[in-house]
Amino acid sequence: MKKLSRLIFVLLLTNTVLMGCSTAKVVSLKTPAQGNAVIYLYRPEIDKPGLPPLWLQYPEVFIDGESQGVLKLNHYKVIELPAGSHTLLFTGLSENAKWDQKDIEKILSLKPGERYFLK
Repeated sequence: MKKLSRLIFVLLLTNTVLMGCSTAKVVSLKTPAQGNAVIYLYRPEIDKPGLPPLWLQYPEVFIDGESQGVLKLNHYKVIELPAGSHTLLFTGLSENAKWDQKDIEKILSLKPGERYFLK
């Protein structure tokens, strides 16, 4: 499953680069330190912006209650964490966020040395 996730992630990036998208982001894979894991958070471009336009909105990302900053469209974050259970929260209920969507909360169980890709 992890290999499939990596393959899909690489194919999506390759497809974006090959299509000549000027806003394409190239992500270099990070090797986590001993006992850690790496999370890649990606918020892709959208075809239908909605009302109000979603490109003007962005959530703030919290991991275990600590802010990791905002996540704008067509941007990504690479976050290294110790192995174990962690709570991710994407919210508009913070001073830095501009997000009127419902909060998203995920609990991840990270294993040492692994990479996790979330879109």
